[in-house]
Amino acid sequence: MIKNKTLKKSLIVNFIFILLTIIALIVIIINGMKDITKAQDSIEKEYMHVDKLYEAQVAHFKWGSNLNAAINYGEEFTGANNPQKCSFGQFIYSDEFQKDSDNIEFLSEIEPVHNEIHSSASQILSYVENSREKAVKIYKSETEPNIEKLIGKLNEYIAEKNNNIVEYE
Repeated sequence: MIKNKTLKKSLIVNFIFILLTIIALIVIIINGMKDITKAQDSIEKEYMHVDKLYEAQVAHFKWGSNLNAAINYGEEFTGANNPQKCSFGQFIYSDEFQKDSDNIEFLSEIEPVHNEIHSSASQILSYVENSREKAVKIYKSETEPNIEKLIGKLNEYIAEKNNNIVEYE
C-alpha cells in the first residue's frame, strides 16, 4: 500500500513536471514565432525601402536627363519642380517614412539636396529661351552635382538598409 502511494505520488509529480515542461516549451515556441514574424516584417520594410531608393535613383537620373534635353534640344520638361510631387518626395514625406526614427538622419541629409535639385528646374527653365548658356551653366554647376550627391546619399542608405536586412536574417 505504501509503495502504491509512493508510486502514485511519483507519477503525479512526474506528470506535473512533464506538463510544466510542455507549457514552457509552448511559451518558448510562441515567443520564437513572434520574434520571427517581427524580423520578417522588418526585412519586408527594409526591402520596400531599398526598392523605393533604387526607384528614386532611376527617377532622378531620368529627371536630370529630361531637364538636360529641355535645355539643349528644346524638348518639353515633364519633371516635377516640386520635390514633394515626385515619387521619391511622396515616399520620404509619407507618414510611414516620417514616423520611423531610423530615417531622421537620412532625411536631414537628403532633403536639402533633393529640394535644390527640384527648385533648380524652375530657375533653369526661366533661362532656356533667353540665355541658354546660363541655363547650361546652372545645370552643370548646381543641378548635375546635386543629382550626383543625391545618388551618392541614396547609395549609402541602400547599403545601410542592406546591412539591416543581413542582420535580421
